[in-house]
Amino acid sequence: MKSVPSQFVIGISLLAICIPGCDGKLTPLPQRDWNTLYRHLTQNPTTLDPAQVKDVAGGRIIAHIYGTLVAYSADGRLVGDVAEEFHVADDARKYSFLIRNGLKFANGRPVSAWDVIYSFERTLSPQARSPRTWVLDRIKGAADYMSGKADAIAGLHALDGRRLVIELKEPFAPFLGLLTMPAAAIVPREVENFNQAGFGSGPFRVKEFRTNERLVLERNPHYPGPGPHVDRVVYKIIQPPVARLAEFRRGLIDIMDVPGDYYEQLSTDPETKNLILRTDSFNVYFIGINCTRPPFDDVRVRHALACSLDTPAIVEALFAGRAVEAQGPMPPGIPGNNPEVDPGHIMSKKSPYDPQRARKLLAEAQFDLDDPVRFLCGADKDTIKICQALAGELRKVGLQIELMPRERGTFKQMLKSGDFDVYYYSWWADYSDAENFLAPLFMTSPDRSGGNPTGYSNAGVDQMIRQAQREADARVRAELYRKIQKLVIRDCPRVWLWHRQELTLRQPWVKDYRPSPIYNTDKGNLIRIVRP
Repeated sequence: MKSVPSQFVIGISLLAICIPGCDGKLTPLPQRDWNTLYRHLTQNPTTLDPAQVKDVAGGRIIAHIYGTLVAYSADGRLVGDVAEEFHVADDARKYSFLIRNGLKFANGRPVSAWDVIYSFERTLSPQARSPRTWVLDRIKGAADYMSGKADAIAGLHALDGRRLVIELKEPFAPFLGLLTMPAAAIVPREVENFNQAGFGSGPFRVKEFRTNERLVLERNPHYPGPGPHVDRVVYKIIQPPVARLAEFRRGLIDIMDVPGDYYEQLSTDPETKNLILRTDSFNVYFIGINCTRPPFDDVRVRHALACSLDTPAIVEALFAGRAVEAQGPMPPGIPGNNPEVDPGHIMSKKSPYDPQRARKLLAEAQFDLDDPVRFLCGADKDTIKICQALAGELRKVGLQIELMPRERGTFKQMLKSGDFDVYYYSWWADYSDAENFLAPLFMTSPDRSGGNPTGYSNAGVDQMIRQAQREADARVRAELYRKIQKLVIRDCPRVWLWHRQELTLRQPWVKDYRPSPIYNTDKGNLIRIVRP
């Protein structure tokens, strides 16, 4: 790293960094605590209860507080967390775990196999109404427990305080990945208020939460290490990007997401350009197509939409240096990704930009160019800007586009009811397996639930996804994923756009911060602050 300009470094006196005030004078830096890591949130966490969390920001915080039986390492491998050892039976139905010896919750009580059973029963309890029961509902007896027919989950067995066995109702190869998610976090029964005083076996516990102001986490004194290397993590709740950036420049935020509107400025500024970290996150952005509504039930029309978009040009214009073009549903790095598909079959790869072919396909399908295409999207400023650019490309081939920005609740309801022609959305990985990009997006869903509001249905795809879910051999499973991707690219229920990179800005005194492509894997325990 290049040397940091002196005006960008906070001196020991805490007055060394100054920023220009409105009158052009220098403003001294307010005091900060060097044993505290300062981060930010753009809005209040909806909840800090692991059984209820379903957003990315909440999942990241949960990973700081609670342990899970297994977790992803920095290089993407599944390793023990609360469990120090784990074993999967050959039939991929029985999972055995040995709870880490001496592991304690933040209140000093040892973690046991019974705590795991309590946590899973809590998530699946009918009273909890967790939105993430699907994480654990493959366990044998989970359905009877959730419906109230059973008082316990038949597939959960504590052989003693450290030995746990989980039985599934049928094989599900990616099950260990599900166990890394917040809904599978191990919580102690002593927690009474998750938002104000939540604690688990992770490196931090909740100290304070003030709505619209801050969330404070403090060190878990019983965490076995490594780390944490700071006493506290303070999340400041700041919505406007300009306000977050001002706090960063004053040295009062240590790590922040790079606001899109400020990327060019920050990436060229000598003081900040070498402080930007890039993470190839597991995500995909797309235009979903209503496959049950004529004329979009015609695959030629769907491919015409794909041929109409100059995706590389859009990526360059909107996300220069912050995204890569998507060739299919699975992001780079996910097992089974197959961007180099068979070039000998016109429908075996993503349709390339070809406006002439788009017009030809529309004509063949007798598409009425006077009928507007109802394009549903979110109502936030950045999304509208992106969709205006996409709509502009579609109009170039003669399509009439009616852009329909809607607030989140209305947007979701319109998706579920099929009240759209096309929509703009994204999918982010919950766990590191291509199944997470295939089953939710492409499995037949008559009520348009889950991740498939397009109404897309292909019995062959359904069959291969189920086969892959049961297949214990990772190489065989990857080959099935590749075949599934070929089929869905051929059927084109979505137009694949791009994979977004996550860009993070860190202060020069922040060390050992390594963002993960999976949002719920970073515990924050390795981050150090080296006071300048």
